Amino acid sequence: MSAIQVLNFSLLLALVCFPGAASAEGHWLKHGHIMSYDTQHGTIPYVPKDGSRLKKLANAAQTDMGLSNRHICIVTTASLPWMTGTSINPLMRAAMLTEGRQNRSVTLFLPFLPNLEDQKKIFPGGITFVEKSEQEKFVKNWLRKIGLSKHAEKMKIVFYDGTYNKNFGSILPSEDIIQHIPKEEADICILEEPEHINWLKTPSTPWTTHFEHVVGIIHTNYLAYSSNFTIFSRLLTFLLKRFNVLVVRSCTDKIIKLSSTIQFFAQEKETVCNVHGVRDHFLEIGKGCFKSGEKSKKVYFIGKSLWSKGHRVTNIFNQSNLFKSLSLQFSNFSTFWHQSTTF
Repeated sequence: MSAIQVLNFSLLLALVCFPGAASAEGHWLKHGHIMSYDTQHGTIPYVPKDGSRLKKLANAAQTDMGLSNRHICIVTTASLPWMTGTSINPLMRAAMLTEGRQNRSVTLFLPFLPNLEDQKKIFPGGITFVEKSEQEKFVKNWLRKIGLSKHAEKMKIVFYDGTYNKNFGSILPSEDIIQHIPKEEADICILEEPEHINWLKTPSTPWTTHFEHVVGIIHTNYLAYSSNFTIFSRLLTFLLKRFNVLVVRSCTDKIIKLSSTIQFFAQEKETVCNVHGVRDHFLEIGKGCFKSGEKSKKVYFIGKSLWSKGHRVTNIFNQSNLFKSLSLQFSNFSTFWHQSTTF
């Protein structure tokens, strides 16, 4: 990314995003919340003025999504055929949550790109969709191919309009998502990447007002990306960190971070937990090798074909004295290239 693009990105956050933050702050004040500054973490925690939020969190039945009579809405920022974490993991989560529930008790909200040029930028093999129903069929067929046909039939998929922003490298909502969620279905909400969903588009009604309980799952360490930019990286990271805090605090009751390396949001309601899990298929392979007594030096690491999400492991192995002493072979495989190296 060029210096001009970084500057534009910083200005975009400072001039465009902060009106959204002001809107989020307005939601706090409107619903009886007061704010104070946390000098230890440099953040703004909320304090429920009337104790309503604390009473809400204290009611276990109100926050228990394991109950089969709950209606669950999952909102995410990407969709198949874009093979990325925020398209696949929320889809699998929605599918698994349909077990033991009535049909259409789980709704998955996915972004749809009306601009075909946007679709061509991120969808593989030149795949495009003119209608939302075409993409819904693609998503459900993918579930059927991996043996989740019943789950595909039970879940409901709703699309909201979005646009692909090349500076963010992400799909951003271009409409009010809450307008697609009738009040009678607004029970429990899971916001996959709540900061991302609300960066440029705050909802007409606060998420925590519209729903009984809102859980935000933080997938991405966006500060790690912003800190790797050029001369404007410090400014960008400074703005992004504080804006993320404002946004995530205002729209969630509970925050789940996939890693402790992700920034601090709210001590009173955040936790670290890998809620993605591992499919039984991967575990069965290992169990089968163990039972057969097979001894192998083969180890598989599955990562994204990016330096920050997989290839840096090569460098770690290269520095390992153990790997050097054993003369182990390390091979990289991806859709685009294959490299085999012996240390």
